[in-house]
Amino acid sequence: MNNKEYLKYLNDELKIFSNKSKEIDDIDIKTIKGISKRKRYLQSKLIKQFLTKNYMVRNTNVNHKTLEEDKFKFSYDYQRYDIKITQKDYLDFFYSCKEKDYYYYFTNCGMSSLYAAFTAFKKNHFTIDRIGNIYVEIERMLDEYLIEEKENKGKVLYIDSSSYIDLNELLKEKDLSVYQAFIFDTTDYLDDLCLPIINKLLEYNKIVCLVRSHIKLDMLGAEWNKLGSICVINPKNISKEDKKLSNELKESINIVLSVIGGFAYPENIPLIWNNPKFKEVNTKRVELIKKNSKYLYDRLLEVFTEEEICYPFHQMFVLLRINHKLTLEEVDKEIDKYIKDCKYKGLINFADSFGLDYYALSNYWESMAAEYPDVRIIVPDYPEEINKLIVDDMIIWLKKFYEKFN
Repeated sequence: MNNKEYLKYLNDELKIFSNKSKEIDDIDIKTIKGISKRKRYLQSKLIKQFLTKNYMVRNTNVNHKTLEEDKFKFSYDYQRYDIKITQKDYLDFFYSCKEKDYYYYFTNCGMSSLYAAFTAFKKNHFTIDRIGNIYVEIERMLDEYLIEEKENKGKVLYIDSSSYIDLNELLKEKDLSVYQAFIFDTTDYLDDLCLPIINKLLEYNKIVCLVRSHIKLDMLGAEWNKLGSICVINPKNISKEDKKLSNELKESINIVLSVIGGFAYPENIPLIWNNPKFKEVNTKRVELIKKNSKYLYDRLLEVFTEEEICYPFHQMFVLLRINHKLTLEEVDKEIDKYIKDCKYKGLINFADSFGLDYYALSNYWESMAAEYPDVRIIVPDYPEEINKLIVDDMIIWLKKFYEKFN
């Protein structure tokens, strides 16, 4: 994709925002920074429009309120405790899954979803097993904050799309029949990668619980707000015992989210999802990110022949193993200095998320047992010409970085 084609594609993103925000968006913007700025402006207009419309009925515990906006329905007595946000065809929209027996909650972030799922299973006396490497914050949550129950009814398998290895390959090595349920964090996958795994798990006629952080791959790079979801699927041939467990989980998840204030609020929901072009444009965006990520990985392999470079299966970012005794503060200081001094300001930033409108650098811990932090390079959906220029500049900096600490 050349620069001209890329700007046309970015303007397709803008149309999705402008269509819903009722802004006439015929401005001819010819820079990446300009389009990103315009997108944030349209996003703010859309949020303001929604809040203005519903401002007078927020946070009341006097009368039950029901609001509707396109395919979304919001109902609650008191938002923090009992808000329900529903979206038409939720499971099909995010996972292309046609199962009919399921329930779900929108939450304020992916970690709230995971905490609620883990706690609900532990409350019902299940041990949580895991497969492959998992995100370090989830590892910390399981090992330091969620204590194992003494009474054990069975095991639940946790599967994390942030794993560096193809989950399909990891699942081949596991006897899935010994598990009473499955928890699948889908955050790093779109539906094309999620659905085969979901279908495989459903073959065992056990509960499949899907959790997701939506701010990564479902926002067209707009970093809409804090938003996650948790969805429990009951397979077609679920047993009466497991159906009872599913009902108990539903109640437990609801209570946990109520207690911790983990539900999403109406303004957290991206109304751009209702645009019929959203999934097409979003899929294209992720494809471009993966293509650029592969280019970055190949270039790093050429240059850093003695350093360990990690290229996760999800292809959302690349990790460089530092293998030097550097503190987080030292790594962050070097990254910050480069970002401030580089000639591509605004196209390279410090950020801990991905799926963004810019290159992002940050430190990253592979696991709680890791001795040193990695440098994480998060790739955007830029056109080839611009992507190559930035990668070349970044490699010059990385060479100096390694020389300084060798």
